[in-house]
Amino acid sequence: KSCYLTKNLTSYIDNNIIEKPDYNNITIVTGFVEVIKTAHKRSTQKYSYFERAIPTLNIPQNMVIFIEKKNREFVENIRKKNNLLDQTIIIEIDKTDLYMYENIDKLQENCNKNWPPYNNPYFIMVVNSRYKYIQYCIDHKLFNTDYYAWIDFSASHIVNIPDKMKIYGKNKQKIRISWIARQRLTFNHKCLGGGIFIGHKSIFPEYIKLHDKEFRILLENGYCINDDRLLFIMFLKYPELFDISFSGYK
Repeated sequence: KSCYLTKNLTSYIDNNIIEKPDYNNITIVTGFVEVIKTAHKRSTQKYSYFERAIPTLNIPQNMVIFIEKKNREFVENIRKKNNLLDQTIIIEIDKTDLYMYENIDKLQENCNKNWPPYNNPYFIMVVNSRYKYIQYCIDHKLFNTDYYAWIDFSASHIVNIPDKMKIYGKNKQKIRISWIARQRLTFNHKCLGGGIFIGHKSIFPEYIKLHDKEFRILLENGYCINDDRLLFIMFLKYPELFDISFSGYK
């Protein structure tokens, strides 16, 4: 269901109260660990993770990249080409660093009933590791910014990232994220866009704790669902935590 405002509210808006974007007060966090053999997530999405990562890596802002050693040179070269090495921190990881790696047997058991690629426990661990890496950046004060944003390594396979695009944070109390509500798909209105979100360093730790709590509840009950749907469960339980924009996956 959708609701529409019939009253024109533009006369009530004072443009003077709009904050000027601070593009230097945010750190973009991204990362990639190869956990599937194909160059795409599923048969309907054929793309190279590395080719689609270039627009993300081209973003001219502070960026922390969690990557396997074998792929370090690739991300380093992209940032160097854009003269962004002084705004880049690269941290080497491997599969053992992923979220819930110590519970891989339980994850595998729960994943068996999932649709591909979510029947692969490593894929579940990868998409849920983004919170762990954001927390690491906050704890270690990487770039020491007030805001942090996650952007999927290969986000451009489904969203357009314009050249020289910059993002910024403006809400200290809520997580800015999209509600998938403008597209014909099975889970329309039932999932959030976990591939891109922004939050202040003061609210992210609470958000990350709640995500871990809800993931573990599902795990104990025999489920491992896609993170976009887990975020929607969180939204239903804790709506005050979210600053929602309505969006399609594109």
